[in-house]
Amino acid sequence: MPIKVYTSGNYIVVDNGTTMSEYAKGYTTYTYVQSTQTFTIKETVGGEYKITRTQILAGDITDEPGTTAFTFNSFVTFLRENTGFKTAPGGSGAAPIGATLLKTGQITSYRTGDDGDIEAGRAVDFTTLSENNPFGNTKRFTDTLGGIIYADDIVIDWSTYDGSTVLGYRRTSAAAVTWNNAIDGALAVSIGLFTTGWRLPNVNEMQNIMNFQRSFTSGAFNYFPFNNADTLFWTSNTLNGSSSNKFYVFNFGFGINFQDQANTLKYIPVRTFTVSETTLS
Repeated sequence: MPIKVYTSGNYIVVDNGTTMSEYAKGYTTYTYVQSTQTFTIKETVGGEYKITRTQILAGDITDEPGTTAFTFNSFVTFLRENTGFKTAPGGSGAAPIGATLLKTGQITSYRTGDDGDIEAGRAVDFTTLSENNPFGNTKRFTDTLGGIIYADDIVIDWSTYDGSTVLGYRRTSAAAVTWNNAIDGALAVSIGLFTTGWRLPNVNEMQNIMNFQRSFTSGAFNYFPFNNADTLFWTSNTLNGSSSNKFYVFNFGFGINFQDQANTLKYIPVRTFTVSETTLS
């Protein structure tokens, strides 16, 4: 008998003909493990259900009427649209397509209508998610084990979690080098089990971790867990129409400017991590 997978109100329903299970959309994520070709639908505080690629290709996974079988791609789309840490009707994780931009971190207000007054954006505050991350807490930033020890100096930013991947930064900046050497240096980073996949972040990836509550003299990256008081950082972006000018970000100026690639600045490598339940790879 085909297994029915469908939505009902704020729940994802899985009915295998013997048991009907409900998973709350706002607290449910999914993972797909390539090696076993298995999807896992998992509620943060509840159970889980596994569905294999073989079952999908055999037409055994259908919608609620039981008449339309999912394809592999349509099943992925269904999960992306109906799982993730946001209020139903769901999305693809903590940062689904069309998600509201993050808060800037500014909480001090100097007049009605400024950002300190309104605090526009997603999440409770700059470092607190609206819902749990896969480790079951609301911390935006954790180490690779879900804690705040940061023994390997890797900071995972769960505001970028899409249900299957998340960004992580090496919080210590490298020595000041030219732009080309920064790119090469980032590509060569190897930390513990994470020996490949590192790169120089782009402007958006650097701005996303700028905390605008910080003062001009303390720096936009000088907050826990980054605690980085260095001044200027390369990004991977270039100035359109120029072969030599590359973009960099200010720690203390809270802005973006461009610099000749032959000059020397520091850099913070970034990496895209694959998430399988509470395992990062």
